Amino acid sequence: MATCDGSATKLRNTLMNCVHHFCGRHEQCDEDSPCKVKGYVPTTLLIQDPFAEELLFSFVRSTTIFRNAEDYVEAKDTYHVQSFNNSMLIYLDKRVHYLDDTYNLRQSLAVLNWNEHVGRHHTSTYFIEDSRHPDRQGGKKNYTKKTYR
Repeated sequence: MATCDGSATKLRNTLMNCVHHFCGRHEQCDEDSPCKVKGYVPTTLLIQDPFAEELLFSFVRSTTIFRNAEDYVEAKDTYHVQSFNNSMLIYLDKRVHYLDDTYNLRQSLAVLNWNEHVGRHHTSTYFIEDSRHPDRQGGKKNYTKKTYR
């Protein structure tokens, strides 16, 4: 995993910290975590029952990742692969058969679009509060325009 630096012990501690996080104890959370920001409001109810906390601890300890942490320390995020596949589907519909020239053109456009989009910086972030959906607190980003250089 990205934050464990190849250490199975650190990965296990990170997994166990999830329980502490959901109990409202954020001492071991990463410094860049949203819960470290002053005025942080949790999006879920905090666990206050010791029995529920122990159940969550036992569940985390029973997971395959926790038990075999040595096998998961080198795991990678698949975000970029999924993002690329979604970009390809915009230009190359699975249900349509394309001629070779058209297929190559559309594939090249998809690659250009994805290369321009991935890692693009944003100028600002805004948050929308919806009283009908209080659990949705994700922000939206205003991205810089694509340049296609």
